[in-house]
Amino acid sequence: MPDKKIKLDIYSKNTWCPGCSNFGILAVLKNVISSLIKDGVKKENIVLVSGIGCSSKIIDYINLNSFSSLHGRPVVSAEGIKLGNPDLKVIVCAGDGGTYNEGISHLIHAAKRNIDIFYKEKRPVYEEALLGKLNPSKRNRKINLKKIIKE
Repeated sequence: MPDKKIKLDIYSKNTWCPGCSNFGILAVLKNVISSLIKDGVKKENIVLVSGIGCSSKIIDYINLNSFSSLHGRPVVSAEGIKLGNPDLKVIVCAGDGGTYNEGISHLIHAAKRNIDIFYKEKRPVYEEALLGKLNPSKRNRKINLKKIIKE
């Protein structure tokens, strides 16, 4: 069988900031999905699940079945999808806010249940380094509350 180009691109305009690490994650995810399809997994049997935020917009840029859940709830949604159809390959894309704030209990329970889903969490290294944003996965650093209050 000839090696056909797997079409995962979509015509949505990408709105990530220039230099964002999401571009690299998107490229790797497309390669992984292409490999799954070449290995015999049907494209329609792969589902991407996301929350909200920049990292979760990844589902807007890949031509696959997808589900956008509430903030912090992509793991629960992915578990429901997998339980509803165990033959699906379910991939979760979420940021650190939905993972470690609202979603931490869901993540822990999903690990205990050991349901076959793939979870990719993106830490906002770019935003943390350049913008100084506070986030759940930020390393321990001294925080100047006076400066934050003034802003």
